[in-house]
Amino acid sequence: MWVQLLHMKVVVLCSGGMDSVTALHWAARDHVVVAALSCDYGAKHGARELPMAAAQAARFGRRRLRRGAHGGTERPEG
Repeated sequence: MWVQLLHMKVVVLCSGGMDSVTALHWAARDHVVVAALSCDYGAKHGARELPMAAAQAARFGRRRLRRGAHGGTERPEG
């Protein structure tokens, strides 16, 4: 059954923090990452983490979709 779970197309939620960047790398190792999704909800650490999320998504050649705190439209970045 484990073999069936490899190489799935996945979207990774990536805030740009250590945990979600690690999850992005883990997912890219075993699956096909089609996009990384970030949410800008106004956190004070967002100024550091959101650019890191974009940089890590670009490292895998994937686009990053960013959503505002109250929904809105998807804004592809990178």
